[in-house]
Amino acid sequence: MNGHGHELLISLIKEKNIENKTLIEIGSSRAGESSDSSGIFYKLSKLKKINFTTVDMDGLNCEKLKNTYSGINSIHMKGEDFLKEFEGNIDFLYLDAFDYDHGQHSSIRKSRYKEEMNCEIKDSLCHKMHLDCVVNSYKKISKDGIIVFDDVFGDFSKGKGVTAIPFLLNNGFKLLKKTAQCAAFVRE
Repeated sequence: MNGHGHELLISLIKEKNIENKTLIEIGSSRAGESSDSSGIFYKLSKLKKINFTTVDMDGLNCEKLKNTYSGINSIHMKGEDFLKEFEGNIDFLYLDAFDYDHGQHSSIRKSRYKEEMNCEIKDSLCHKMHLDCVVNSYKKISKDGIIVFDDVFGDFSKGKGVTAIPFLLNNGFKLLKKTAQCAAFVRE
């Protein structure tokens, strides 16, 4: 599998006979994108009786998701803040939020960062956001809970997990599975 992180997480969820688990997606899919992770997770959550929440910093995107998927729990909030405030256990956490700077972001995507967070897409901000997400959630991950990062590459020195992955590895998590652009970690 060389696909997106949500495909990796879905394959891991399907391997388990689960009900009443919690799945949180930080960084909702954008309406109109081909890799509709939020919609796929939403449909899977209905089938598997999973409590699914998707969180995104872009209010327009959250509204589009609510209009597309009736009943989806789409929250307009920074992911790291949501995870800090979240009470309860997290069984599956999907991190695909603050973009890293690959030089090909659309002007629309860049303008949403400016409007919503008064910042630009920068690797340093991406790395800080993902580290904040794991710092704010790692103690809430259930035993055998899984965290999946999308857009991580090579030895994790590029992409979204640059600072977050070393933190996890030093705090009770191990690499479960890695593909060309995503990785899953499990609580030991």
